[in-house]
Amino acid sequence: MNELADGIALGPACPDAFRRFVQEGAYDPLEAPRTRQFRRPSDQAPSKEWGRALVQSVYEYFASDPYAFEACAIELWKMATGGAVTFIEGTRRSADGGRDAVGLYSLGPPGDPIHLDFSLEAKCYAPTNHA
Repeated sequence: MNELADGIALGPACPDAFRRFVQEGAYDPLEAPRTRQFRRPSDQAPSKEWGRALVQSVYEYFASDPYAFEACAIELWKMATGGAVTFIEGTRRSADGGRDAVGLYSLGPPGDPIHLDFSLEAKCYAPTNHA
């Protein structure tokens, strides 16, 4: 039996929350649990030795020109998102308000995505720097 197709909106299969809303006009909004605003340095550091060595190598490569790391960070972000970045543009090297790139991140089905604005901040800090 397909209650909705048969015009039975409040049949036995009706969810209790919907029934309460229809009958009483009352509802309890869903609330997402709070999450941390920022990840700790330990949350961002590689856990394996080869990962730490890779980060150290990238840092050493860009240490003499930290601004050049911004283009690398843009490419890393594009790879990490698996194609969800539909537009990204690097900002100028200085006086950019701290943002090193701005773009659009797509969520949802390919035929009807929602595009979210994002900004990227890339810092070429030594792996031992926990600023």
